[in-house]
Amino acid sequence: MPDPAITTAGPSKYDNITNRHSDLANMSNSILFVDDDRDLVTTSSRIIEIIKRETEPAYTGTEAIEKIRHGNYRLLILDIKLPDITGIEVVKRIRKFNKKIRIVLITGHPEFKDAIASLDYSIEEILFKPVEPSELLRVVNDYTGPISE
Repeated sequence: MPDPAITTAGPSKYDNITNRHSDLANMSNSILFVDDDRDLVTTSSRIIEIIKRETEPAYTGTEAIEKIRHGNYRLLILDIKLPDITGIEVVKRIRKFNKKIRIVLITGHPEFKDAIASLDYSIEEILFKPVEPSELLRVVNDYTGPISE
């Protein structure tokens, strides 16, 4: 029987940390990589697989939204310029139903940085093309955390 002097009546100040860790632990280590440049997606996926992360491709914003809606991804790496809708619009739509996925934007247009940074959509980082392999691996490690063996 638990000691009533030790039992707390309300939530612990550590509950948010524990819940966040639990949320991440329950998420897949998968990464959704979205860009209309198929060669970039293939090359980046191969680089990411070196550190034992699963990558799934998407080539349009609409495809990305559907995969996030029905999948279990820890990280979304998303190009800003897509053939159907912008990456920013993808983020807006995803945030309506998924607030947990970490999002990193990529762009070949540095002039977008300030405009994007001023938006509040919980975007982790903005990377500029061409993305160096070491930078890509750093981002994946930073935002997916340790993998389970």
